[in-house]
Amino acid sequence: MLLSGIQVRFDSETATALVEASGGIPFLLHHLANVLRVQDLCHDGVCTPLSVAAAWGAFVNDRDQSKAATHLLTRIGLYYGERASRAERVLDIAARSPAPVSVQALRGDLRGDLQLLDDLVDDHYLSETADGLTWRYPVLRRIWVARRRLA
Repeated sequence: MLLSGIQVRFDSETATALVEASGGIPFLLHHLANVLRVQDLCHDGVCTPLSVAAAWGAFVNDRDQSKAATHLLTRIGLYYGERASRAERVLDIAARSPAPVSVQALRGDLRGDLQLLDDLVDDHYLSETADGLTWRYPVLRRIWVARRRLA
């Protein structure tokens, strides 16, 4: 409906790309549709998955436009204090890993601070399963990777 609302033609692959890029988060869905419209990324009135990818890149790389969506990622220094660098290191490791990361693999970075893992889970950065820890929201992981230049 958002793509129809900006009066462009699209197919189901493009709609799927929009949902995947936004993680299904309504704010991001609306924002990406607006970027597509304002930056005229739908060539000749036709949006494609490449248009959505361009909108995503424009969104992530515009620190003013993406500020509301990245607050969770920029508050670590404020809320984690002296543990901030360790928290960022754990999030970097989880962001780079294609599979869940075991607690054992993080022990050196934690320096015995298992409460840090609990805090990262409780604050909705990470999810813990029987396989290990992974980013709770893939869309925030992608923003983290882009902002930290981990890719």
